[in-house]
Amino acid sequence: MPITIKKCTISDLDELLWISETTFYEAFVSKNTEEAMSSYMKQAFNLQQLKSELENQESAFYFAYHTGKLSGYFKISTGNAQVEKYSEKTIELARIYVIKEFRNLKIGEQMLQKAIVMGEAINAEFIWLGVWDRNPEAIRFYERHGFAKYGQHPFIMGKEEQTDLLYRRYLK
Repeated sequence: MPITIKKCTISDLDELLWISETTFYEAFVSKNTEEAMSSYMKQAFNLQQLKSELENQESAFYFAYHTGKLSGYFKISTGNAQVEKYSEKTIELARIYVIKEFRNLKIGEQMLQKAIVMGEAINAEFIWLGVWDRNPEAIRFYERHGFAKYGQHPFIMGKEEQTDLLYRRYLK
């Protein structure tokens, strides 16, 4: 079933905070300590931080709705909003998460396809992302959709340095 995608605005800040915290916690709590999760989430998912990201002209958040219910979200970054600097012709899929109860409905695939179309619309050379090296399900998901590993960078979770694998997909 197709989803509806809506670009977030500043009026969506509380909902963005809720879905950011909820989906990140659901995705990673089983493989991290509560202390590390809490530390990271306080830094990354607070109203001031998310407001700053929403106000940045080089990043945008999008909500996905399934049967009218908020079911997931993703973030696109371009230019200087990207974690890794490549060129003006790249686009980062900075976050893509689906609420647990909506998984296995192909919502992630539809959001990913929308991000790819967005990259093509701005004539990006490639779309890239970081994925935790201990997240084999996500790695398989991206590989199934034409992404290939090309590097890695550190990701700090609490006091622990983890590794994000960098994946990209060249666009038309």
